[in-house]
Amino acid sequence: STHCISSAASDVYKRQELKEQIKLIIPQYRPKFIDSNKYELCLGASYCASDSKFRVLQAEDNQIVVNPGEFYFLETYETVEMPNDVMGFISIKASIKFKGLVNVSGFHVDPHFRGKIVFSVLNAGPSPINLTIEEPLFQIWFAKLTSASESYNGKHQNQTGVNGKLLNDHMSGSDNASLGDLQKQIKDLDNKYEKVLVLASVLLVGILSLVFKAHLT
Repeated sequence: STHCISSAASDVYKRQELKEQIKLIIPQYRPKFIDSNKYELCLGASYCASDSKFRVLQAEDNQIVVNPGEFYFLETYETVEMPNDVMGFISIKASIKFKGLVNVSGFHVDPHFRGKIVFSVLNAGPSPINLTIEEPLFQIWFAKLTSASESYNGKHQNQTGVNGKLLNDHMSGSDNASLGDLQKQIKDLDNKYEKVLVLASVLLVGILSLVFKAHLT
């Protein structure tokens, strides 16, 4: 979300304050996912991927595989209910980022936002990344604002995760090319170029052979 925040953020919640407030912000919270002064959000089951023509899919066997060079929409398992005087800061867990998974969407959650958080991610690494449903993948920190913010009323309010509405809002058409698509196209062009070079070489040898025979006669 990109709603402008006019109120300045003060201190990020400390662990004890987070433990006291988290049940109001994340009704589905589980105490074991409170990690120091942050909460670890889990992966939800719905997603879409550039290598599946951006259709809404459901995880199979509790796994989502993010292929190299591909762009995915991923959702949180939990729904958040932000107070109007608290702002969230989000990221992907470092252990997953080190494998090449990059967050290419926003990095904050607006005060008064309600709904599941959807991440736009890209696998910039060389190998597929396996993700497990309802396992921690994302992180969120909460910061108390010095004063209440205007209520958020953007198009993401009350979003239920990755669904058709989300895709209609963000995808302009079916011609979106991922890095994987572009790499494949480049490889195909290279193969065609090599075939043309081989054919040209064969033709050149044939022409030179005919010229040489003509010269001898």
